[in-house]
Amino acid sequence: MSMNDEFAPEELSEQNEQLMRDLHHLYDSRAEDAQSLARIQQRLSKNSAMPLNGKTSFYETSSIPREPLLRPGEKGNAMQSISPRTSSGKVWRSRLSTLAAVLLVALLVGSLVFVLNRSHQPGTGGPPKNGQPTNVVPLTPTSKPASTATATQNTVAFQVTAIDMAVSPSSIAGMACGSNLTVTFTATFHVPAHSPGGTVQFTYTVNNGRSSTPASIKFAPGETTKTYTFTSSGTLSPDNVFPGNGGVMTSSPNTVTSALVKPTGTCTQAAFKVTGVDLTVSPSTIAGMACNSSITFTYTATFHVAPGSPGGTIQFMWTANNGRSSTNASISFAPNQTTKTYTFTVSGVLYPDHTFPGIAEVITSSPNAVNSPQVKPQGACQ
Repeated sequence: MSMNDEFAPEELSEQNEQLMRDLHHLYDSRAEDAQSLARIQQRLSKNSAMPLNGKTSFYETSSIPREPLLRPGEKGNAMQSISPRTSSGKVWRSRLSTLAAVLLVALLVGSLVFVLNRSHQPGTGGPPKNGQPTNVVPLTPTSKPASTATATQNTVAFQVTAIDMAVSPSSIAGMACGSNLTVTFTATFHVPAHSPGGTVQFTYTVNNGRSSTPASIKFAPGETTKTYTFTSSGTLSPDNVFPGNGGVMTSSPNTVTSALVKPTGTCTQAAFKVTGVDLTVSPSTIAGMACNSSITFTYTATFHVAPGSPGGTIQFMWTANNGRSSTNASISFAPNQTTKTYTFTVSGVLYPDHTFPGIAEVITSSPNAVNSPQVKPQGACQ
């Protein structure tokens, strides 16, 4: 590249002006940078010794003499022709270096102003809080690792928070008093979520707390509910003694008492009536006994009434001589009593014609009529 290919002074002046226009355009909205731009413009004007907004060339204001260029064919001192241009190139390179340094400083100042302005905008840090510098960028909270979260959750204390009670059957309404029944109680224990687990010690009752039975149940880590069942068997009675109230009371890890529950309703009171009569005789045979000998026979009548009855009195008659004669009698039943026995005896002589002993029988008349089987000792005397 020849010396004539270097930047002409007019071109450099236009570049300076273009640079200033760009800087004005970049900082025209920032009043605080006006003084910096003025100083840059002053410095560029001083270094170039010419106004930046004019069209005057460097050679019109420079103190360096402008030598005429040699025309083709002219002779002259080559150094004299080149020297001014060479000095001018050095000066322009120095000015370009200065201009680059000034531009770098301007960019650094603009970047600093931009950062400071951003730090005062809402949502980008804002004014200092609690003594923190404005250029501290708040960290976005991050979730804890799963292992840390799990460890925190497992610090919940193991304790019983509640006990629910249920009973089956839930009602005994319509069931006959005096009938047998098994009642099942179910206790549901509740503990907090994320507990380390443990053992619950407790006692349960099925008879309103008159007696209790110890028991325990174990929870695995994280388990929140567990059930325990216990039963009670007995005979339904009109006085509601059975079934009784069932419930649970814990003693460890803490004390919690459940509600007491029992089947609702009452059993149905059955009518007092005889459902059957059994009759036996002793001795049951006379085989091998000597005829014409005296003997006493004992008869036992077993009366059956409906279960759950309120009790009452049975009126009956009995005979031991084929009904030729009879004797009246009675027997009383307590409430819910279902069986009762009555005995009577007959004495006589074993005749060879077998007229003694005769056939025995029991017949009820109240509360209802029921006949027992007819019985007599087997065999014959000798």
